[in-house]
Amino acid sequence: MISSDENVFRFKAVNERLFTLTRQLHDRVKALESRLPLVMDCPEFDDDYELEGTLRYCFNSDDSVLKLEDDCEYGSDFTLMIKLIADLGDGTVEENIECVHCSSTPLDDGQSWNEYPFSGRREFADIIICHTVHQLTDHQLYSIPDLIRLNDFWAEAKLTIQSITEQDGTRFIPN
Repeated sequence: MISSDENVFRFKAVNERLFTLTRQLHDRVKALESRLPLVMDCPEFDDDYELEGTLRYCFNSDDSVLKLEDDCEYGSDFTLMIKLIADLGDGTVEENIECVHCSSTPLDDGQSWNEYPFSGRREFADIIICHTVHQLTDHQLYSIPDLIRLNDFWAEAKLTIQSITEQDGTRFIPN
């Protein structure tokens, strides 16, 4: 299944990439939060704000799935299966692998998320599995062979500044 050296190498690479993207997303949200006083400078408009970072897998085209030499050994149409799983979560909260807010604590703390489907498997014993890999394989239905073929990840940090008023001009005042 995953035991070939090439597949383990590929697993480590995607695990590291997702760990890095998640860390960058946390850093970006914190940086945006620190700059809020510079941006929220219009008291007649700025009633509230939302600051959120998300990381997700995106199926954009067939190129969103890596083609590997051993694909035929599995007897699976990886592109079709991965597209199907991605479509099931598309437009829902479940499409997000990671959601970051100002008060979010990173879920990666140096301890491995060595749970299903990794627990008890020697090829994963020395790998610190990041939370996003756990999320994809345990909660979002991607198998380990699917995971090493995922190719398009989208990380996004958004700041939304809101003006919230009633018809009579009464403004929303956040608590």
